[in-house]
Amino acid sequence: MNQSLTLKELFQILQNHFWLILSIIFLVTASGIILSLSLPKEYEAKVDLLVNYSPENNQGSLSVGEVETNLRLISTYKYILKSPRVLEIVAERTEENDNVQCLNEQISVTSSSDSQIISITATALNPNQAVDIVNNTAETFKEETYNLMQIDNIQILSYAQEQDSTTPVKPSLILSAGISFTIGIFLAILIVFIREAFFTKLNNQEKVERMLNAPYLGSVPKLPPQSNLNNKHSPNNTYSKFLISSSEANSPAMELYREIRTNIQFLLKKEKTKVLLVTSSGASEGKSLTTGNLAISMAMDGVKTVVIDMDLRKGVGSQLFHLPSKKGISNYLHGITPLNEIIQRTDIPKLFFISAGPLPPNPTELLSSDRLSSMINTLKKEVDLILIDTPPLIVSDAAVLSSRVDGCLFLINARKTRMETAKKNLNKLNRVGANIIGVILNKTKKEKSQTYYY
Repeated sequence: MNQSLTLKELFQILQNHFWLILSIIFLVTASGIILSLSLPKEYEAKVDLLVNYSPENNQGSLSVGEVETNLRLISTYKYILKSPRVLEIVAERTEENDNVQCLNEQISVTSSSDSQIISITATALNPNQAVDIVNNTAETFKEETYNLMQIDNIQILSYAQEQDSTTPVKPSLILSAGISFTIGIFLAILIVFIREAFFTKLNNQEKVERMLNAPYLGSVPKLPPQSNLNNKHSPNNTYSKFLISSSEANSPAMELYREIRTNIQFLLKKEKTKVLLVTSSGASEGKSLTTGNLAISMAMDGVKTVVIDMDLRKGVGSQLFHLPSKKGISNYLHGITPLNEIIQRTDIPKLFFISAGPLPPNPTELLSSDRLSSMINTLKKEVDLILIDTPPLIVSDAAVLSSRVDGCLFLINARKTRMETAKKNLNKLNRVGANIIGVILNKTKKEKSQTYYY
C-alpha cells in the first residue's frame, strides 16, 4: 500500500492544524520570553589596553621582526591577565575574596591578530560591580606585568564608566524570542506529524483511499434533527429524530445519502450483490442511523429493501424506526416465531424492518445457526436489497456474519475513528474472507459548499 504523502497533502495537513500550530508557537514563544524575563540580568563593562613597544634604536620606527615580537608578547599578556596571581589581587580589591573561580568566568580577554589592542570584558549582576571588576583587572594587570617583567608598555586607553553599562546584555529578549519562536515552529510541525502518523483521524476521502486502500462510497456530516420529529416520532427518542423521511425527498441530507446509494448501486450491479452488512470499529459511530437512512434512500428510489437489526447486544433499530421489538430475529433463530411474523412495514413504501427481538445470552452462537442462512436466502427472493445492521467489530458478531453476506460496508466516524483502529478492524474482515464493498465516512466536518445544509 502506497502511503507516501504528496506536497498537496502535506500542505493540507498543516492547513487543517493551523490553529494548533499557531497555539504551540505562541505558547513556546511566550514561555521563552517569560523565562528570559525571569532570569537574572547581567551587565557588561569593557576596558581596552594598548600594548606599546619602544624600539631600542629610539628612531620611532618598528621593524617587521619587532612587530611580530610585540604580537607574541600580547599572547603572553592574555595569559597573565587571567592568571591566578592577577585574579587573586582583583578579588581582594573588589571584595570577591572567595570567588576567584567566578572571576575567571566573568572576565574575558580578546585581541585581534593584527592589532596591539587587548580588550578586557567583565560581566556581573549589576553595572557597578562589572565596572569595578574590569577597571581593577586592567590596573592590576598593568602593575603585575611591570613587577614580573620590568616592562612598562601597557596603556589603559579608557576606563569603564557606570553610565556606559546600565543596559543588561543578558538575557537578550529579542534573541530569546527569536530562538523560542524557531523552536515553536519545529515543535508544532513535529507534533502535527506525530499526530498524523500515530493518531490520524480518517476524516476525508484522500486519507481513506490512501491509508485503507478501500473504495470510498461517500460521506455524511453530523446531521441536525430532521423535520419528521414533529410528526410521529417521540421528541424523547434520541435515534429516530435524526432519521430522514419521505417528506424530505429533496433535502440536503437525502442528497448526501443518494450519492452514497448511487455508488453502492453501481457496485451491486457490477458484483450482483443483494445482501450487505454494515459495521464499524466501535460503538456510537452512527452505524445504525446510517443504515436506516441509507435504506430509506434506497426504498425511495424504488428498491424494495429490508433492514435487519442483527445487533443482538445493543440493537437500536426499533427505536430508530419507532416500531415494536417484542418479536424479532432472535425469536426466529430460536425457532419460536416464523419469518413472516417478524417482518414489519415502515412508513416508507418498499421499506421493511426486522428487529433484534429479545436480546439472547449467546448472540454469536445464535448468528452461526443454519436458520440464518435459510432466512437470508428466503428474503433474497422477496426483496431487492437486504441491509444488516451488526455490532461493531470490537465483538466477533460482524466477522461471523460477514461470511453469510455478499458484501460489507465499513462505517468510519470522521471525528473519532483512528487510522490504526480502522486498519486493524478491516484486517479482521479480510482474514475471514469478507467482501468489503467500501467505506462510508460519517460525521464529517461541514464543507463551505454545504452551508445551506444548516
